Amino acid sequence: MKTDTFSNQLRWVILLLAAAVILPTVCLLWFMNQAVKNERLATRQKMIDLYTLRAQFFFAEAQNKGFNDHLDRLNRAATAEPWTLFDLFAVDPQKDIYQGMLIYDSDGNLLYPPIAFQLDEQLTESAKPFPNKTTETIELVYQLSYPDNPKDIGPTRAADVMRYRVFLAKCLFDINDERLFGHLRRVIGNSHYNNEPVSGFLIGPAETTIWQLEKLMAIARQAGLADRLKNEIQSAENHIMAYENVIEAADLYPSTDHFQAWPNQSIRRLSPGLDFYGFKFTLADKTILGISTYERLLGLLAAATKDMQDDTVEVQISDNFGNVIIGDVNKTEKPFLTLKAGKFMPDFTVSVFFKDTSVFEKAARRQTSIYIWTGILVALLILSAGAVSIRTVNHQIKMNRL
Repeated sequence: MKTDTFSNQLRWVILLLAAAVILPTVCLLWFMNQAVKNERLATRQKMIDLYTLRAQFFFAEAQNKGFNDHLDRLNRAATAEPWTLFDLFAVDPQKDIYQGMLIYDSDGNLLYPPIAFQLDEQLTESAKPFPNKTTETIELVYQLSYPDNPKDIGPTRAADVMRYRVFLAKCLFDINDERLFGHLRRVIGNSHYNNEPVSGFLIGPAETTIWQLEKLMAIARQAGLADRLKNEIQSAENHIMAYENVIEAADLYPSTDHFQAWPNQSIRRLSPGLDFYGFKFTLADKTILGISTYERLLGLLAAATKDMQDDTVEVQISDNFGNVIIGDVNKTEKPFLTLKAGKFMPDFTVSVFFKDTSVFEKAARRQTSIYIWTGILVALLILSAGAVSIRTVNHQIKMNRL
């Protein structure tokens, strides 16, 4: 009977001690598990905050550098004539971010450059009224090529003048006239030199202007004047590129009605099928759509992307149509961070990916190891204390039985 009583006492004591050991151990293990989860979440949030700040800094810095100074320059030239704005800001790829510019008036109609299609076959008809290159003929064509007040004539008349200028160059080249150089310099450079009595400046239709410049540059090369006209030819080539770009853009945006929803002072891709981007902004009583090619925009964004990327992350940028313009187009995993590319590119998306998808675990591993080893040590201490307690109690019960 006494033996049964002592056995029951021992059993209950052992059960109480076991509960005193097991419950704290289970609670400790649960705490460790929660601590590890929280550490991973905290690490993830810290990295998201870090790369959000990095993206905001690098992309804002790149855009502020690329556009704020540019806008200041444009605002200072707000009252200039449209053709002056075009020449100042849209034809020098080494100096400006644009390679073309569409300028609209206060009613939303295209103001500059005039867009009018002229077939090459039509333009070459200009030679037919003048079959004989006599002195009188050349003088007449010269007068037709340099009308009074060229800025005031309309695009249709300007197209005729451009045909005469090409014909005049052909005539001067055929008779080896020394006036050819001055004529080409004025017209190819679209300029008026102080020592020349007439101006080459003319506002004509974009496609006619391209035709004229290409014909005159070919004559300059035939005449061996390309080196002497190097600067003028470079300027003409820049103008041709700018005019070709705006011709394509004008097909999509012939008036401001076609981009009313476009935020002011923002950049968008003009069309999914074109590698052209437009920067819309207002300037005095005009609305301007600056045209930038993919290469120009890429140069602006590439520096920010390079500065943001490191050994841990890589960056992908998509335009307003969802086309990836920077980064790996074959990415299938989900980015850990997605944000806008800045105030000038609100429709562009910056996606940040980890190069190693286990980066969170690696970042949290050190702190997790501390939790785990601490938990193991505490559990061992509890178990050891429990084992000692059970042994001591068992010994005491045996002593009481004796």
